[in-house]
Amino acid sequence: MSEVLDNLVEHGLSLSAWQRVWLVSVLRRVGALAQNDSRREWVRQQRDLGRDQLLGAEAALALAAIGEVSFELLDNSLRTEPEALGPWFVSDEEGIPSWSGLAQPGSRRQQSSPLYRALLGEL
Repeated sequence: MSEVLDNLVEHGLSLSAWQRVWLVSVLRRVGALAQNDSRREWVRQQRDLGRDQLLGAEAALALAAIGEVSFELLDNSLRTEPEALGPWFVSDEEGIPSWSGLAQPGSRRQQSSPLYRALLGEL
């Protein structure tokens, strides 16, 4: 599987945005980023491209899972990205260190819309 993932990452720019979202999601879910610099760099590039907001959100989630996205970036994304992408930035997935700041008193998550609080089971 590792060879397939590396091949897809190497040729990832020829993939459509939806295919890249899928690939980033797979890399996150199978834990294929923490020990592989080239995959991690490719996911960073997807986050930084700025052309596809869903891809950027999925890349932020994947990088957060390995502790490479700051709380500030997640907090800012929650405010600036379309509301439909909110679940990517308020997710309470376990093991995501960047999310711990979202529950702090006075955080923007606590001041956010009822939708986000409902997604987190806070209503």
